[in-house]
Amino acid sequence: MDDLIDALRSYRQADADGVMVLVSRQACDEAANEIKRLRGLVSDYESMQEQHREHVRRLDVALNGDGAAKQASLIDLVSQFEHKR
Repeated sequence: MDDLIDALRSYRQADADGVMVLVSRQACDEAANEIKRLRGLVSDYESMQEQHREHVRRLDVALNGDGAAKQASLIDLVSQFEHKR
């Protein structure tokens, strides 16, 4: 992905025929900045997803002890909890 950002920042692109053409500096900078912003959002999402999995696992162990599933989903645990009530 860094290669793509570097290519955008060179302000040159190949057209459909493979001919190198100059591209708007503003457009390239905006595209490169957007890629970086989106990569940050993906990283944040992945961190939150990992935290979610850890919390679900801890809840599963608290409810089921040694019988806890390897990868329980939150909906599985909610269903289990509702049935115990």
